Amino acid sequence: MTTVSAKITNDDKIIFERICDSMGINISSAINSFVKATIRENGLPFALKASEDPYIYSEEKSTCI
Repeated sequence: MTTVSAKITNDDKIIFERICDSMGINISSAINSFVKATIRENGLPFALKASEDPYIYSEEKSTCI
């Protein structure tokens, strides 16, 4: 076994831990599940999409004042 370390906000950790607790698993089990799914899928086990948030920077919006 090995240890993996990641930096996340304390608020995100608390919310994530609550969700894991509600499913009866700990954070380590959730991360291991993510790793196994990533290996099985040979990529991230979910789609990554650009945000539709109008406040996110883009070249088109860079001239807005």
